[in-house]
Amino acid sequence: MYTGKIKSHYLLSSLFKMKPKNPFKFAILSIVLLLAMGLYNCKPVPSEPEVPKFDDKYTDVKLPEINLPDPEEVISTPATVNSSAAMDSIAADLATGKVTPGVIAAIGAVQKVVSAAEATKLVDALTPEILSSLSNGGSLPADLQASMLAIANNPALAAYMPTLTLPTVDGKVITGFVKETPAKNNEGVIGNPDFSVAAIHSPCADSARAAYNRAKATLDAAKTAQDLIVTTYYDKLVDAATKNTEQRKALIRAEILSFKTKATKGHAGELAYYEAHKENYDSFRLVILMASYTQAMKLYDNAEKVAISAIDTEVAAKIAYALKVRNTNLPTIQANYNTQIAAMQATLTASYGTCHDQGQG
Repeated sequence: MYTGKIKSHYLLSSLFKMKPKNPFKFAILSIVLLLAMGLYNCKPVPSEPEVPKFDDKYTDVKLPEINLPDPEEVISTPATVNSSAAMDSIAADLATGKVTPGVIAAIGAVQKVVSAAEATKLVDALTPEILSSLSNGGSLPADLQASMLAIANNPALAAYMPTLTLPTVDGKVITGFVKETPAKNNEGVIGNPDFSVAAIHSPCADSARAAYNRAKATLDAAKTAQDLIVTTYYDKLVDAATKNTEQRKALIRAEILSFKTKATKGHAGELAYYEAHKENYDSFRLVILMASYTQAMKLYDNAEKVAISAIDTEVAAKIAYALKVRNTNLPTIQANYNTQIAAMQATLTASYGTCHDQGQG
């Protein structure tokens, strides 16, 4: 039996060779055969499955805004060397040669601390050369200065000695050296982590992953921008805190030197006067003047040290604040970023599930 396909031209030629007995039946048969051949030769063309888009699933991907605080104000008070009211009073009287109750009281206080012989010895040590050196901003010889400081520090003479008011920074009294807070170079910055996604491949899965990657690129850019805002603000605070620091310290040193020079020349004039007329004045008057001067010089030196320490403390406080702002905001940005990434990965997983349901997984 022949089972091959009958070619259409053969069928048609056979039909036309047939002698129809009934033309109507022949026409119907011809139409049926033609339809059969048409249906036989018409083959359906398979359509490509539509690949879904997933970008609309990431429209809410964004980072919360960050609000940086205003710079914190650091309130400081300066160091000051304060003269004694009692000493100012008797110095004026001594300069005129008057023996007032105040002068008598001061002499009595010195006599409790220094003997007459020691007082004479100290005054004799004030040679014209030393007085000339003092008038030009010099200092006392070390041994004479040590003796005068010992007298000045005696509690019996406290009312006649100058005092030092220590500086403060944000209410904290500065007493000495302060270790500066290092300005770290944005060590807290965390780069955008590379969150990997499952390597599923199909047109649908590739579309889902591409949408995820586009959304992640946008999120990465937002995080980088916020990190930059924070680190730039940190740098701005540090620059403001350390700006002109050395110039400020140099200004303090210059001011202290000016005060010391002025005080030295003033005392030198008084001492020179008494040196020329010491036969008319007892040595105790000169001792208390000299002790007051020596104590003032020491306090000026201390004032310079604590004033510079106050600057360092102020700078350290401002840098510490800058670090606090930076180290608070950068981890917050990172946490917000991680939260968004976790949600995006969940969305991607759900998208993969959709692809599987569509028979494309």
